[in-house]
Amino acid sequence: AAGHILPTRCWTPSEPDMEGVTIRAGEFAAGEMQKRVEECFVFANVFDYWHPFSHMQTIVFAPRVVFARALAEEFTRRGFPAAVIEAATLKDDRANIFERFSNGELRILVSVDVLREGFDAPIAQCGIDLQPNKQFRTYAQKVGRVRRSYPGQDHALWLDFAGNFWRFYHPDEDPDWASV
Repeated sequence: AAGHILPTRCWTPSEPDMEGVTIRAGEFAAGEMQKRVEECFVFANVFDYWHPFSHMQTIVFAPRVVFARALAEEFTRRGFPAAVIEAATLKDDRANIFERFSNGELRILVSVDVLREGFDAPIAQCGIDLQPNKQFRTYAQKVGRVRRSYPGQDHALWLDFAGNFWRFYHPDEDPDWASV
């Protein structure tokens, strides 16, 4: 009601089949999840759906580092400067990447399990989810990275290639907290 959280427009173009993937500590087993995503994923699909929104600062949630690097390279090759943030990214490098993203020099941040929580970049208006999750909390944290209000923005955009939207809820809805 105070305007701190943007309403979200969601697109759900495709999703990997997660049937039978092992659950560990309440989440899809990383190796199996990564394999399922990579088996069904085509970079061109992401670019086709994202291109109309390419004016938006974007955060991508990727399933693993090798995949994230390849995707960032492809964004950059297509004229949209991108960088990867992952566990091994040094503190000074992270600060530089965040500054370049905030000032628009970088258009895309590709994250592998780093930017889900405790990261605020209100300039980010678009999220691309390529990482299936079993836990509602993880999904809600990821979507929350692009829902912060920022001057000139009237909505956030969520492109879900992970099937999380269908496993959980629309980000604008108040979930049944007893069941999540």
